[in-house]
Amino acid sequence: MGNGDLNLLKSWNPKLVKNRAKVWQKEQEKLNEEALIKKKLAEINKEKELASLVGETKKDNRMDWMYKSDANIASELKKDYLLGKKKLDKNVIKTQKNPSRKK
Repeated sequence: MGNGDLNLLKSWNPKLVKNRAKVWQKEQEKLNEEALIKKKLAEINKEKELASLVGETKKDNRMDWMYKSDANIASELKKDYLLGKKKLDKNVIKTQKNPSRKK
């Protein structure tokens, strides 16, 4: 009978040269991708350093100004009132009793 190894005829055999070549190619692709990622991260870090040196941040360019309003101050005052730290002013009580005065 035959002396050959039947596993050499199987497509999934890890000893086959073509399978080893596929594995090597995938490993090389992964190494290249990791190198690209490291390069991109280095570029991003450089940009962040430059932005911090110049004083520009991305948050300055966004719409943070919308959240920096009197509403935040009013909410803090409400919290203080609810916690019992502060009492309501007479002006606030008067405006609540007579809402028609605002008009």
